[in-house]
Parts: sequence; C-alpha cells; structure tokens
Amino acid sequence: MNKTWSFFITDSAKSVISYAYVFVAQMLVNKYTRKMYIDVYKQTKNLVKSKKKYEKNIILGVYKHKIMVYNLLMESRLAIRRDYMNVNLEYYKIFYHVATEHSITGAAKKLCISQPAVSQAVKQLEQGLGIELFTRRAKGVSLTRAGTLLYSYVGNGYETILAGEQQLTKMMNLEYGEVRIGASDMTLQFYLLPYLEKFHQLYPEIKVTVTNAPTPQTIDHLNQGRIDFGVVTKPVEVDSQFDVFKVRKIQDVFVAGDRFQDLQGQKLDYSILEKLPLICLEGDTSTRAYVNSYLEKNNVEVTPEFELATSEMIVQFAKRNLGIGCVVRDFAREQLENGQLFELQFKKRIPERDMCLIIDNRNSMSVAATKLRELLESEMLHE
Repeated sequence: MNKTWSFFITDSAKSVISYAYVFVAQMLVNKYTRKMYIDVYKQTKNLVKSKKKYEKNIILGVYKHKIMVYNLLMESRLAIRRDYMNVNLEYYKIFYHVATEHSITGAAKKLCISQPAVSQAVKQLEQGLGIELFTRRAKGVSLTRAGTLLYSYVGNGYETILAGEQQLTKMMNLEYGEVRIGASDMTLQFYLLPYLEKFHQLYPEIKVTVTNAPTPQTIDHLNQGRIDFGVVTKPVEVDSQFDVFKVRKIQDVFVAGDRFQDLQGQKLDYSILEKLPLICLEGDTSTRAYVNSYLEKNNVEVTPEFELATSEMIVQFAKRNLGIGCVVRDFAREQLENGQLFELQFKKRIPERDMCLIIDNRNSMSVAATKLRELLESEMLHE
C-alpha cells in the first residue's frame, strides 16, 4: 500500500470512491486496518484533484484502478458485516432483560438461565459492537449513554415482537382472528346461517366477514384470495386446485299465485312456459344457468318477463300475480304452506342439485377459518 497511484481517475470512478470514503470512515474502528484505510483515503482524494496531470495514462490506469477500488469496497463491506452485523440476536434479548431488570442476576432469573451465561452474552455483545453498554455497580448495572441509545431501539423492537407473539397466541386459541366467507343469499340463508350462529357462540371474539355474491363471483373471489372458502350452488366449473364438497340438496321449482289457478293440479309440459310470463333471477347466477340448461335439453326456450336480483323478490312478484316465479323451493316454502302460492307440477321434475363447500387448496386458511370448516365438515359426517 506504499506505492503511489499514477493514473487518471474517471468520473465513474469518482462515484465509486465516494462510497469508499464512507466505508473508510466506518473502518477506523478496526485497529489493524486503520492506517491502511487512512492512506487509501488520502491517496484517492489526491488522485481525484490531480485529474489533468494524469490524463495521458487513462487507458492503462482506469481498468486497474476500478479493480482496486472494487476490492477495497468488497473488503470493507465484509469487514463491517463481520464486526457489526454478525451479532447473535439472542444477545439483544438478554441485553433487553438486563436493562429492564437493572441486574445480571435478575435477568438470569427472568430468562431461566445461569448468571455466567448472561454475563458472557453481555460481554460478547459489547465486544461485537465495540462499545461498553453497562456500568457495573455493587448492586446491579446501569446503562451507559451508548447502552441507553441502543435500548431505545432494542426495547421497542423486542416489545413489538412480544406483542406479536401474544397476538399469535390469541389467534391460535381463537381469541382473535377473522373468517372470510363467500356465499349467495340462498346458501347463507338456507345452509350457513345456523352454523355461523353456533360458531359465534363458541368463539365470540372471531370476526366473520361474509361476501354476498352469486356463485360465479364467489369462485372468482376465492381464486383471488379474497375469501377463505365459499358456499355455492351447482353447476360449478372449477379447475383442479379447488376442492368441492357437497353439503345439501336443493330443488328448483316454478310457483304461481291465484291468477294462474287453472294450472294447479295439472301435469304440465315445460313447453307451456314459453307462453307464460316468467319471473327469473338475472342471467349471471348458477340457478338461472342450471334451469335454462335443463329447459334447453327439453327443447324449451324461455324469455323472462322479469329478471330480478334476489329470489325473495321473485316470491313477492309471484304473490302479486305478476307471473310464474322460478325459485329454489326453500325460498317459497312458507308461501306454499300457507296457500299464497302453489307449485306447478310437470311430467318430469327438474333434477335436484347441490349446495357445495368450495376451497382453494393452494391457499392456507387462517386458524379461525379452519375451525369453522371443521365444524361444517363434522355436521356433514353426522348427516
């Protein structure tokens, strides 16, 4: 390192050297390399100032200089990491407890380790950082200024970690957490609701969020990771990453009020629907898709007079004799039982279909969502 560098320093090399200045300053704490890096600092600074004097040597000197400066930077980075970053994080935990207990003995009791182990850890931390952190006294220890500075950061960080562990424990014990479910009006009302009531009684601290949407949108929410699982109605067309479990049978029916009393008790062909005012769900629902598909297989094509967003509204429209309503029987059960509506009878009944629990097996569920899923699956086994 006693040779004089006799070549021109380029602008790009200057920017590299500016980083070298920073690393040189940081390396002054290393007693073995202090003089070497001070010499490098002085020489590189003089070389930058003497640009014109060495312009003739640009071709020969620049490449060699870049290599030397690069090696300087790499050696400096490695040395800094060894001296300052390679400190066992366990030492900071011990440092925190010694600082809060004001005692090596107190920290040892708190951590359930030996007093010599605590003393050794503090010593290793001080050596690694190159500065004294505690003042030893007859009745304990106190933080030095450097120790107080370090504690202001370590204390906040360690206490944040402890708070995180506490929240994690609460989540695992179902004292905290959230379940995100996707469901339609039908699946929520005629399947999920009793289970959600039971789940809430068992785990009142768990937040339950239900995203209300038809089956296609629910599957999209699941695919995008916005929900933990969905409860949908067939037909469903999904990729292999989804697991689908049947949970309940449902029956699609056509219902009417007393305006259409002449149809009651007859065995009808589905072709008659082409001549009647129909009230159906909107086209982007699995119910509408299933009924339309079945009718098309029977060479029947219908054009609804009313397309509504919910099955409850279809029942209300049918009660007011605005047309023949197409709904899942559960929605009209009360009106069918009290005589406000009657069910049209056909020579062939539309086949039953299923409500399904659908899960994306690529995504891991929260603890709370897993517990609710287990509750649903246990009821499926009992049935």
